Order: sequence, then C-alpha cells, then structure tokens
Amino acid sequence: MLFLKKYSENMAGFISLFGSLILILMGDIKSILAAILFTIAELSLARFGHKSLGFSIAASFFIMGNIALITSSNLEGDLYTQLSLWGMCFAWLFSVFKYPVYKMALHKKSEKLENVSNSLPAITGTLNVFFKVPGVIFAYIGGNVILSIAIFAWVVADILAGRLQERVYAMYKYLRANE
Repeated sequence: MLFLKKYSENMAGFISLFGSLILILMGDIKSILAAILFTIAELSLARFGHKSLGFSIAASFFIMGNIALITSSNLEGDLYTQLSLWGMCFAWLFSVFKYPVYKMALHKKSEKLENVSNSLPAITGTLNVFFKVPGVIFAYIGGNVILSIAIFAWVVADILAGRLQERVYAMYKYLRANE
C-alpha cells in the first residue's frame, strides 16, 4: 500500500496518458488529433501545471481535444457521449480563466480574487468527474469501447492522483470562506 501511495501521482500520469494515447486506435483523423491534443495538455500540466498560466494553457488543450472527439466520425449519432464530452469542455472552461483571474487579483491586490483563481481547478475537477463517469457508460453503450476505456482511465487517474479529494476539499473550503 505504501508503494501505491508513494507513487500514485506518477501512476496517475501514466494511466491518464494511456487513456489519451489509446484514442489513436479509434482510427479516424479527429480521434488521432484528440490524442495529440490531450497528450500536449497532459505534458503541459506535468511541466507547468503548478503555475496559473500553465494550468490555463493545459485546460485550453483539453477543451480542444474534447471538441476534436465530439466531431469525430466515431461519435456520429452518439448524442449522450457527445453531451458528456461537452460537459467536460464546460468543466475545463473554468480552468482556462485561472490565469486571467490570477492576474486580475495581482493587479487589484485582492486576496479574494486570488482565492477564486485557486479554486477554479477544484471546480473543474469536480465537474469533470461528474461528466466523466456517465461518459464511460454512454461510450460503452454507444459501442465505442476504446473511448469508454480512455475515459475510465482518466477517472482512475483522477482517483490515484488524489485530485478528486483535493478538489472537493478545495471547493468546500472556498464555499465556506464565502458564506
């Protein structure tokens, strides 16, 4: 168990990357593009995710990857999976604004705005899990097993990295602070 706890962040990165790269097996050009965009997003998070700008840029790549998947020929007619992916786009949109809100907080010297900026990834994470879990089911029911495996890998990665717990706690802290 100590091994899992000690290396869970690294394992989460590998599992998440596997989820992104498996999309290549879907075969169409937009799925391959999505795999590339997700990989860029994950590498950006790994290298620059600790900074507001890096996190915002990675979020932008996740949105572009989801849009590429939504418009993929493999998802034609699979409305529920597409809606789940649109939900993930919506979730990542919060983190796109992390950097602008942070810069505004610095400019106005506002601790409250800085707290808002710091809570945006928590909101993104919570919403993403909310949309990913049905996405696994809808993709599988829609006959897209590869996409179902990819989304499932992303959920497992979120759990292994402890992001879900951190994000829910951060969101709780934010809501308590603004009562």
